[in-house]
Amino acid sequence: MGAPFKVMFSGQTAELLYKGESYTLKFNRAWRSQDGETWADYQDDALVVTTNIPSDNYVSVGKKGSMHSMSSCDVQPEK
Repeated sequence: MGAPFKVMFSGQTAELLYKGESYTLKFNRAWRSQDGETWADYQDDALVVTTNIPSDNYVSVGKKGSMHSMSSCDVQPEK
């Protein structure tokens, strides 16, 4: 849903390609949901990438401070 994006997670950073722009987001926090899924988010001054890898294969991109994502997808490994 939303604009296409690519993201590569590498330790404490996530490299995001979104709408033709490249962003480096830093690890912010990790938590476990009530149903046992592990979540993490990475952010810069404007954007947040949230993922529940390895619990599942979901990634979303949103504006920092917003409750809604601008784009989201189930992960599809790059070929």
